[in-house]
Amino acid sequence: MKILIYLAGFTFCLFSVLYDVDAQTIPKSGKYAYEIFQNQDKTYGYSILNKGKKVIQQSVIPGRPGNKGFAKKEDAEKVAKLVVSKVEKGMMPPTVTEAELKKLNL
Repeated sequence: MKILIYLAGFTFCLFSVLYDVDAQTIPKSGKYAYEIFQNQDKTYGYSILNKGKKVIQQSVIPGRPGNKGFAKKEDAEKVAKLVVSKVEKGMMPPTVTEAELKKLNL
């Protein structure tokens, strides 16, 4: 049962990351930026932009089961910076692991 919950959360996170992503528009190098936004439940998420065009919108914490956003704006910003560094290196999708979240003290 625990595996099913984890798998469902992972799948949801993966689809959240891939939603609004056009893989053809993400070059291996280029200028990326991020925006932090507040969800309706007062948690935070981030968008990744390429030349002003939104290529990723992440409203939940990636790499963790469930569908909760970040409690602090600063935490969303830490992960957004990590994701930007990954897409700039051509990593697509820019998967975030639990180990990376721990490194960021999340």
